[in-house]
Amino acid sequence: MRVITAKFDSTCYETGRPIKKGDVCVYDPATRRTYASGSPTQQKFTKQEKQNDEALGMIQAEQDAYYDNWYQETYGR
Repeated sequence: MRVITAKFDSTCYETGRPIKKGDVCVYDPATRRTYASGSPTQQKFTKQEKQNDEALGMIQAEQDAYYDNWYQETYGR
């Protein structure tokens, strides 16, 4: 799934609410279904994306700390 801007009017698969051209929504290319903002699937997807971003941030911080420690030990600055 991915977040997209609607290119044409459509309907949320889950709630039946209209999705207007230009609205931000979630699209599942595997099933070709679109979910409106506020639908349970959209909320679940957004929550998962936030958790992924937090995890990536923690991984990056660990890698930065490892590199900083290595640099300090190698070059003694």
